[in-house]
Amino acid sequence: MNIRFSLGTLIAGLGFASLTPHLQSDESDPAAFTAGGAVVDITPAPGISLNGSISKPGRAAGVHDPLMVRAAVIESGGERVAVAIVDACFLGFPVFETAARLVAEATGIPASHQLVAATHTHAAPRGLSIGRLSELDDIWHAELPQHNADAIVR
Repeated sequence: MNIRFSLGTLIAGLGFASLTPHLQSDESDPAAFTAGGAVVDITPAPGISLNGSISKPGRAAGVHDPLMVRAAVIESGGERVAVAIVDACFLGFPVFETAARLVAEATGIPASHQLVAATHTHAAPRGLSIGRLSELDDIWHAELPQHNADAIVR
C-alpha cells in the first residue's frame, strides 16, 4: 500500500471524525450512508518554487511523484461533509475560502461542512503566494482553489 495514501486516508478520517457532530442520523433509515471520492492531479510544471528542506527553498527541477488533491464527500441523514487532502506544504486561508465558495455554489455543501488540509510535504509548493520565483508560481496558486473544488465536486 502506498504510504502517502495511507497517511492521507488517516488524516481524512481524523478530519471527518471532527466533523461528525454536524451529521444528523436519519433514524427512519439507519442504513442511509453514502460516500464518494475523487482525485485531481495538481502537479505543477518544473520551475515552480518548492518549500524545500529547512532554509533551502528553490525551484523544482522535475517531477518525482505527481501531486494530488484527494477528496471525499460523505452524506448521512441529509447532511453532507467534504474532506480534501492537498499535496502541498501548507495552504493559505484564501485557497480554502475560494474553494469552499466554489464547492458551496456547485453542491450546496456549506463551508462549515468542508475540511481542507495539506500533507505538509516539503517536496511541493506552498499553497500560499509567498516566496515567488516565477510566473509559474502565480499560475499554480491561481488554479489551486479550483482544483480543490473540482476534487470535492466530482
